[in-house]
Amino acid sequence: MRSTDIIGDRQLLSLFSALRSGSMSAFEEIYSALSKPVYTVALRIAGERTLAEDITQEVFIKLFSSPPDGSVKKPRAYIFAMAHNAAINSLKKISQCENIECAEDIPDSYSLQTAAENRLDIAAALAELPQEEREVVALRVNGGFKFREIARIMGIPAGTAAWRWNKAINTLRQILGDMHQQ
Repeated sequence: MRSTDIIGDRQLLSLFSALRSGSMSAFEEIYSALSKPVYTVALRIAGERTLAEDITQEVFIKLFSSPPDGSVKKPRAYIFAMAHNAAINSLKKISQCENIECAEDIPDSYSLQTAAENRLDIAAALAELPQEEREVVALRVNGGFKFREIARIMGIPAGTAAWRWNKAINTLRQILGDMHQQ
């Protein structure tokens, strides 16, 4: 499967079953289809490329080592919820680090300078959004989720997800417009 192919929930459920039986080819197919969208969600939430790479790796390691059981009905949502939660946990860990001992737990690849050098206008604009709005944008654009699915993943009402989306889009339009006028 090429990474540009769309993998549906039915096919993912079948691949999860094969993965629980130890199928490396099932894992490779899931990874091939979803690693880029998972990375993009992680990047939009974390705001830094190498941190997003670490988050993506963490998601797929967890998926491989502990495949979900048959109770998962929405496997795409499950995987993107894993990415969302891993990104949020990474940001919390970084924000809690205020001393040198805690800084040792942060991956060596984490560099704000690297992030600043690699950002495009749109990534810079996304970075200006509040985290909650970035999360909604990432899940909607990169995950392809509807507002009720985003609400379920984030643990918020669907109306709040839609409101955050509209607020984020209006803010992005303003930021990008200001960038291009300068």
